[in-house]
Amino acid sequence: MKDRKRELRKSRSNLVDMGEGVIALSAWTILKFIMFSIFKKAELINLVKDELKGEEYPPFMYELAVIFVDVIVLALMTFIMVITYWIGKSAIKEGKNLKKGIVYVVASVIFVIIYADSVYWGIMNLINGTPSIFDDTASILVDITTLFAFAGLTISAIKVKYLGE
Repeated sequence: MKDRKRELRKSRSNLVDMGEGVIALSAWTILKFIMFSIFKKAELINLVKDELKGEEYPPFMYELAVIFVDVIVLALMTFIMVITYWIGKSAIKEGKNLKKGIVYVVASVIFVIIYADSVYWGIMNLINGTPSIFDDTASILVDITTLFAFAGLTISAIKVKYLGE
């Protein structure tokens, strides 16, 4: 009985820590977007030009297309950041025994799958010889960290639910 209570306290503490970690790492999503927008703008304009090849548009139209893409991507990343923040806050509340829920655990599992996929494709890009090896390596390392944070959060939440019964 004592071991079960000790394990429950440890799992609750881990859940709070992982929730805080997930919230902190969610800021990476927005930072990543800002860095991409600043440093890869010319690359994005060339991509838009390639998609519209054969058709001539005034130069400001390409800029407008890039701004449109930036707005859409920023909206999606903000949505992801809000969900990540909600997952982290829900984990913290459950870790402090203030609230119980299962939906955030399901969302966390989905993020584990998404980040595992992101890490896989990042590694494939490195293997296939990406031109921006340093950028991709840094992105993979942060994605691995985020993957472990979500996995730890999920495992701790499942332990809390199992031990709390």
